[in-house]
Amino acid sequence: MSNLTANYQCSQLRVLPIRGGKGKVAFCYAARVPGGWASVNHSFTEWAVGDFIYRGGQQHVAAAK
Repeated sequence: MSNLTANYQCSQLRVLPIRGGKGKVAFCYAARVPGGWASVNHSFTEWAVGDFIYRGGQQHVAAAK
């Protein structure tokens, strides 16, 4: 069975690239939605990550070298 067909119940989030850095950026995160990505704000991202951890998800920890 392919893991591509697995139905995961957590959202995919990513940080969008920010160029320049001098102006205020309203949306700097994106959430995966059917058919693409939707811009979301920092508050939504904090809620989504907190909800994921609350439901028993594990935080990603980079391997120490």
